[in-house]
Amino acid sequence: MATLSPDELNEALRPLRLMLGAEGYGLDITADPLEIRISATDSACAECLVPRTVMEPMIADMMQRSGLEGDYALRYPESHVDACGQIEAVSLLDDTHSGASPEP
Repeated sequence: MATLSPDELNEALRPLRLMLGAEGYGLDITADPLEIRISATDSACAECLVPRTVMEPMIADMMQRSGLEGDYALRYPESHVDACGQIEAVSLLDDTHSGASPEP
């Protein structure tokens, strides 16, 4: 598997970017440190952003399908409402995640 670069990660996460964009969210990838940042626009559907526990496996699957692995930081908007209507507060300084697939 290849190491992560912002360009390769951008390509791997293109479907996610399109899905988020349809609900009023943006997805940006930056280098040094490598991070995936999800941001909300004024028209974002607060109930449409899945919890991190759902998003992280989606990202890992897209990376695996593209042959990518490596560490990155996943950043969410400061707070969002999950699918159940519960507010999930998320720090902008979230943990770094490994793009490696979880062991079965």
